[in-house]
Amino acid sequence: MRLPLVAAASADYLLSLTDRVDVGFAALTMNKELGFTPYTYSLGVASVAIAVLRTGAKKAAVAGP
Repeated sequence: MRLPLVAAASADYLLSLTDRVDVGFAALTMNKELGFTPYTYSLGVASVAIAVLRTGAKKAAVAGP
């Protein structure tokens, strides 16, 4: 019973890690091209992360157990 839960959590973690790594690599050139300061970039990343967390929490609440 716990094995599917562990597998799903591991897959979610791997996707999350991959996404963070991709965003980090993109930031290396994107910040220079768009003229972002480190503060501007971190504010944008934090805003997107909060929006994703809030949306994901709503989807999980609607789906139910």
